[in-house]
Amino acid sequence: MPDARPRHVVLTGPTSGIGLEAARALAAAGARLTLVGRDEARLSALGAELGSADRVVADLSSLEQTRQAAAAIRDRHDRIDVLINNAGGMFRQRTETAEGIESTLALNHLSPFVLTAELLPLLRAAADGAPESEARIVNVASSAHRSSVHWDDIALEHGYSLMRAYGQSKALMVMTTAELARRLDGSGVMANSMHPGVVRTGIVQKSGHGLIGSLIVLVGYAVLDRPKRGGSHLVHLALSREVAGVSGAYWNKRRVEEPSEEARDRANQERAWALSERLAGMTASG
Repeated sequence: MPDARPRHVVLTGPTSGIGLEAARALAAAGARLTLVGRDEARLSALGAELGSADRVVADLSSLEQTRQAAAAIRDRHDRIDVLINNAGGMFRQRTETAEGIESTLALNHLSPFVLTAELLPLLRAAADGAPESEARIVNVASSAHRSSVHWDDIALEHGYSLMRAYGQSKALMVMTTAELARRLDGSGVMANSMHPGVVRTGIVQKSGHGLIGSLIVLVGYAVLDRPKRGGSHLVHLALSREVAGVSGAYWNKRRVEEPSEEARDRANQERAWALSERLAGMTASG
């Protein structure tokens, strides 16, 4: 499937956890990297470690900064082979961004939704490069998507919890990825969501999730996957010839799996798409 030139991969959230391990593995595989993250010093250090990588500094919880990051990438590049939406977070207390959006929803779902829409022209350009070419969108979701979407209280103003917010954001991501794949059918751009496994990362620690976070750190590390393994699953979906032509699927590590009943309902997918466009202030796209 791939042609001889290095694959250009845009990766968000590359400075820790599976994102960091994926960045290292992608570089080792010869990919040309654009790294998007909010910590300029850590991005620079990673770029130095990898030898060369384009870097874009942006706080992806801000849709304005997400759009600015996309504009910077479009200014520097004319094509993207792979977009990996990996950045995400969990928040113990309910907060809102400066744009008035619940923070988990903004960072975990709306930001990748907007970034993908803004970079679609570059993905389409890569897919048009040769008859065998395809471009790929990989959205890092979670098995937590199996919790329900609170359609009548998307902002979770009532009964907020860390896991309710996180699960809902990932459910919306799974739904809109399936809808995006339908919209891109025949374009040569593939879109898939994936659960990378339950991985030893700092996401729960950083959330400040009190006793639960402490228990995960103290006990869970004995049974959770290492970030390197989770990152390898991500790279497999991004680059492997074995998944060429697969689009609209939900992956659990390296196998296709049925998502939740709610997430695989087409009406819900279309509803999630329309809702995401409205919350992000977007017109029809895809």
